[in-house]
Amino acid sequence: MEVTRENFKEVLPRVLQEIERCSFCSVDFELTGLHPSFSPLDAISPFDDIEDRYTKLRKSAQSFQPIQFGLSLFVSTGENSYDASVYNFYIFPRPFGGQNGKVFLVEASSVEFLCNAGGGMDFNKVFRQGISYILGREEKFYMERLEKNLERQQRRKQTPRQEVKISDARDTAFVAHSLNIVEEWLKKGPGPTDVLHFDPCNSYLRRLLYQEVEKRFGEALLLQTEKNPLHMTVRVVTAEQRLEQESNTSAQKMDEIREAAGFRRVVDALRESKKLIVGHNMFLDVLHLYHHFVDPLPESCVKFKKGVQEHFPNLLDTKFFANHCPPFEGVFSATNLGDLYQATKEAPFGHVTVELTDERGHYSGAHSELGHEAGFDAYITGSVFLQLSCKYLETRGVRGSDEFPHYHPALQPFSNCFFLMRSKLLFDTKSLENVSPEVENAFIVTDFDASCTTSDVKDFFPAVQRVHWLDETSAIVTVPPAVLDKIEIGANNDRTIKPFSERKCGEKRKREDEDDMDLEEGEIRESKRQKTSESESGFSCAIC
Repeated sequence: MEVTRENFKEVLPRVLQEIERCSFCSVDFELTGLHPSFSPLDAISPFDDIEDRYTKLRKSAQSFQPIQFGLSLFVSTGENSYDASVYNFYIFPRPFGGQNGKVFLVEASSVEFLCNAGGGMDFNKVFRQGISYILGREEKFYMERLEKNLERQQRRKQTPRQEVKISDARDTAFVAHSLNIVEEWLKKGPGPTDVLHFDPCNSYLRRLLYQEVEKRFGEALLLQTEKNPLHMTVRVVTAEQRLEQESNTSAQKMDEIREAAGFRRVVDALRESKKLIVGHNMFLDVLHLYHHFVDPLPESCVKFKKGVQEHFPNLLDTKFFANHCPPFEGVFSATNLGDLYQATKEAPFGHVTVELTDERGHYSGAHSELGHEAGFDAYITGSVFLQLSCKYLETRGVRGSDEFPHYHPALQPFSNCFFLMRSKLLFDTKSLENVSPEVENAFIVTDFDASCTTSDVKDFFPAVQRVHWLDETSAIVTVPPAVLDKIEIGANNDRTIKPFSERKCGEKRKREDEDDMDLEEGEIRESKRQKTSESESGFSCAIC
């Protein structure tokens, strides 16, 4: 089902109910881009350690915007049998609360790809009908600000406002003309639904109108400032109607803030359910899920891992599962989502039956026509997971049942582990250790002239397999094992060569020092927080 801002309010209760009753769900994002810069320092590399890769992909998640979210909810209906519903959400962060809205990058190659893939992304629908959202901390901020404004208004009612003296003849004429308009309007006997609209004016003149209309007519008239365009309106009200109007206005503003949370309500439900969430090659998806709908991504990789374990403790990456689960290693010629979906529909897989509860038949029998639509990709990701997990558990002697075997302890080693492109490492949020790639035949070359080319760098060594640039004056070089004993380690006239492992050891010591500093600062902040809390607690008791 396609979900936009036009039908989101209607569809949301159904989605929340299905999340609550589903066995597990699968997700997918479509994004405005992947690569925030072309700098060699930002490019992913086989030489990245876990913290390097997090830092690089964190920058991508901070720079680009998710514009489509696919959610497929699977419900077990018996042994190796499931029903699946599919939702394809268009999302776009609209300005709210007087802010200008988010600033994000758009990568031309990604937009071109989305336009040409499958049925083609409808970007008009993204920007015109995308469902907005704000973070939980933003919703809390706006609610607290509204409460403070309401308290301020109550205090103003109880405290006489200082009268503005009118000295300018033009302002005097403006007020007189406006009061005359109100008097003429009142002579017509306006009803409770009639509204008098003043012409737009500046904030100073609006204040004069509030002051002078109230002085002349008392509380029999209700003045309000309207938007688009900014102008004032007048209504005839009783005292009871005035109180009701003010109460309705406050409730309306609270509803607007709640509605601004928008699509985040769906992510909140997923997070609170602690249900298994499946994705394919999903590390970047998890970064976007966290950054845009939970909290801004922390600079620390360790803090991010702890945050994921707290908010999303049950994640499974089908690309990691297909590549690193022992029964499947070497079985698949390719593990991209489309090929994996086709491969798992055939023997020795295909033991699980999935029935689509697709009211309009949008996804039935579809494949290439809907590839890279987030909803469809989420659906086939969940289907791939079922076929893989069923086969894997079968090799462990576990038969499918209505007890949801995908939560079987045998799958726990694969939980919250993510496949990393161009790397032999895995990103495991259950482990707080920073892991470096084991590269014995790699060297770091520094301090050479910025005019050096790749060919010049190769001349520094007897033989070279690969040159990976770090910046204009440093690079990582891998050599054949046969020439390792011929490498001259140390500083020469125009360069310095040292083993790649030494660079990583130095960075590890630096990071450990930084972690110690963070820990010390954290302890200081916690101590201050406890003292503040104790102080506030004592003050509260004194009031009571």
